[in-house]
Amino acid sequence: MIKFFISFLLVVFINNLVIAQKDTITSYQKAQTFMRQGDFANAELVLNKALQQTPNDIDLMRSLTIIYYLQQNFTKALEVGTKLTNRLDADVSSYQALGLVYKAIADYTNCEKLYKKALEEYPNSGLIYCEYGELLKEKNPQNAISLWEKGIQLDPNYTGNYYNASLYYAMNSNWIWALVYGEVFINMESLTARTTQVKVMLFDAYKKLFVDMSRTNSNAAISQENSAFAKAVWITYSKQSGMTNNGITPESLGNIRKQFIKDWYAQGYAYQFPFYTFDYIKTLIQKEMFDAYNQWIFGTASNNTANYQTWMNTHQKENDAFLKYQRGDVLKLPRGQYYKK
Repeated sequence: MIKFFISFLLVVFINNLVIAQKDTITSYQKAQTFMRQGDFANAELVLNKALQQTPNDIDLMRSLTIIYYLQQNFTKALEVGTKLTNRLDADVSSYQALGLVYKAIADYTNCEKLYKKALEEYPNSGLIYCEYGELLKEKNPQNAISLWEKGIQLDPNYTGNYYNASLYYAMNSNWIWALVYGEVFINMESLTARTTQVKVMLFDAYKKLFVDMSRTNSNAAISQENSAFAKAVWITYSKQSGMTNNGITPESLGNIRKQFIKDWYAQGYAYQFPFYTFDYIKTLIQKEMFDAYNQWIFGTASNNTANYQTWMNTHQKENDAFLKYQRGDVLKLPRGQYYKK
C-alpha cells in the first residue's frame, strides 16, 4: 500500500512539473528514483545537496516537502511547504503538498485556509476542489460534494472529482449520478485500485437502480432531481426494465446498455445533452468492441470469475482489439457537458 501511495504521489506531482536546468533535472530524477524505492533518506540527501546549488528551485522544494511528509517529519514539511506556498510563483502542486501535511497533523483550520487561498490563485483547478472536498467530506459532506461538482464543471478532465462524487452519490442512493460519474472515472483512470473499486460500485448501482424502478413508487426518486439530463437518463433506463426479469448480470447489462444507447439517440437526447461518454459507448458498439468493454467493467466486478474467464477464453481476439483501442483513446471530456444543475 505504501508503494502504491508513493507511486500515486509521484504521478500527481511529476505530471505538473517543468524543469529547465540540467543539474536540477539530474538531481530531481535521482530523488524520484530513491522515492520509488522507499529510500527516503537518500532522496532527502540528494535534494538537500541540489538545493544548496539552487536554493529557490520550486520543484526541488516541493519534492523535499513530500519527502518530509512521507517520513512523518511534519515540522520540517511545514517549514518547507509554507515557504513554498508563500512564493508568488507557487503552483497548484505546491498547495497540494502542504495540504497533505496539514491533513496529516489534523490542522484542518489552516488546511481550509490554504485551499481557499489556492482557489483565489487557481479558481479552475480540479485538483484543489478535489483536495478541499476530501478535507470536508466527513464533517460537511454537502459542502464536499459542492466542491467536487465545481471541480467537474470547471476542470472536466481531472479524475479525482468524478471518483469522489460517484462514491458520494452511491452512498446517498442517487444511482443516476453514481453511474454517470463512475463510468467517466473508470475511462479516465483505467488501471488503478480506485478503478476496481468503482467498477464494483457501478455493478451494484445498476442493481439498485433497477430495484428502485421495480417498486410501485419508482418515480419518487427521480422526481427530486432537478437535472433534465438525469431525468432523461432515468426515463431511458426505465424503458429497459423488462430486460431485468432474470436479474442483473454482465450479459444482461450489456444488452440493457446497448438498448439504452439506441434509445438515447433515437429520442434525440444526444442532441439535447451532448455527452462524450455516451458517444464513446456508441462508437464501441459500432466498432463491435462494446461486449469486451462491458466485460472489462462488469466481468470481474460481478464476482463470477468463472463466467468472466469463459468469456475471455472465447473472445480473446475481440478483447485484445478493445484493449488496444482503449490504450489509444483515453476519455477526454470537452467543456460545456456539465448537466448537474
